[in-house]
Amino acid sequence: MTSEADGGNTGTDCGFGEVESPRTRARSVMNTKLYGVRPQSATSTRIVSAKKEDVSVLSHSSLMTFSSFVNQQTIEQIGLKLGVPKPVITRIKNHVVDEVIGLHEPLVVQNFQILWAWRGRKSTKKMVEQLLNVLRGINKWELAVIVSAAHKENRKIRMRDFK
Repeated sequence: MTSEADGGNTGTDCGFGEVESPRTRARSVMNTKLYGVRPQSATSTRIVSAKKEDVSVLSHSSLMTFSSFVNQQTIEQIGLKLGVPKPVITRIKNHVVDEVIGLHEPLVVQNFQILWAWRGRKSTKKMVEQLLNVLRGINKWELAVIVSAAHKENRKIRMRDFK
């Protein structure tokens, strides 16, 4: 793309309908060299947050493992104490996967979704403490020991933790 307005410079399409001019590209490179930092972009932020979860013990796989070893009544109690609204829990439990035969989600998936409704997109150490306090508060000490041990070792919850 050449025009007289930009001094005859050709630009490259950088997606989203924007054209990056050589001048813009040079500034980006210069900023990287001067400040040692690359300019942020929407994709780089998404990739970084998707690559590493903040707290391993609250990762997707950890919560799925936890959900498969804890009964639904206990998960509901934990969810309510953690602040998941009762209508959200009811909606998760009543969600129908197959309307022809009225098939509901498996209990493990329901349990996971209740915990995920509390956890959200990011997990923090404060959330681990909150979960541990709830588990101790409802006298589920064995579960609190499992979560605490995994957290101290900075790892995910494993199936063998429940044996």
